[in-house]
Amino acid sequence: GHPKRQPWVAVPSEPIDFVKPKQLPKEYWASVGVMPASYNAGVEIGRRGMLAAASNTPLYNNLASFNNSARTSSGTNRSALSYAFQWQGGVQLSSRWSLESGVNYLQGNSIYQGVNAFSTLSNSYINSLESAVNLSDNNVPRYDLATIGSDKSLVQTLSTTQDISNSYQFVQVPVQTGFALIKPKRKFSLWLLGGVINNIFLKNSFQTGQDNMVTVSGNDSPYRRLSFAATTGMRLQYKVNKRWTTLLSGNYQRSVGSTTRANAAFQSRPQLMGVGAGVRYGF
Repeated sequence: GHPKRQPWVAVPSEPIDFVKPKQLPKEYWASVGVMPASYNAGVEIGRRGMLAAASNTPLYNNLASFNNSARTSSGTNRSALSYAFQWQGGVQLSSRWSLESGVNYLQGNSIYQGVNAFSTLSNSYINSLESAVNLSDNNVPRYDLATIGSDKSLVQTLSTTQDISNSYQFVQVPVQTGFALIKPKRKFSLWLLGGVINNIFLKNSFQTGQDNMVTVSGNDSPYRRLSFAATTGMRLQYKVNKRWTTLLSGNYQRSVGSTTRANAAFQSRPQLMGVGAGVRYGF
């Protein structure tokens, strides 16, 4: 006879466990570095509303014409060699993204080309930057401008120019993100950086018309205690071993607004370009 047919029964398949990709653990790190830089203070004397605090005094016409001459005849800025010491830390969020912050000390040096005025009353030279800072500083006047009075012969605008040394010191607190253009699979990786820097003003030192150095600081100075700058750059990393990485980075910073107070007789919008090197330790 015919063989008995066996009923076919489908064997239930075992549920397939989908293998989720392993997430890399977050890596924390700390770094130290130094960055030689080119710093331009971006000083501008003669903005709108300049010398408003002195507009009702007899001296206003003299100083206004003096500073207008300074603005039209020169008033240019030149970068000078500067440097920053950097202590930073961060966390590797993924193979592509990082979040970073830290503390930097910036010594920013710049040259402002201004003009000199000669006061026959004090028998001394006064340059345009010195005049602007003096009128903006409510704390310590650098010289007694009020005693000059309305006699225009006592303040004379000279056609000579002066290269005024103008340096700043800031504590910087950067907050930035990093994106890996070349992921750190091997020894080398390349990162694109961007963020904001909180600049805490420490002091400003500049050259007077008599070639002396004057320093302004404190809450009553013409400068804001806190100002901000946008920052961007790139960083090349070389992983020496599991813990240590060497860093080579390029950085550009530009001030967001003026670092001076609203009632100051001048503005300062600094820019910085630098190339730094450092080492990183991963935890």
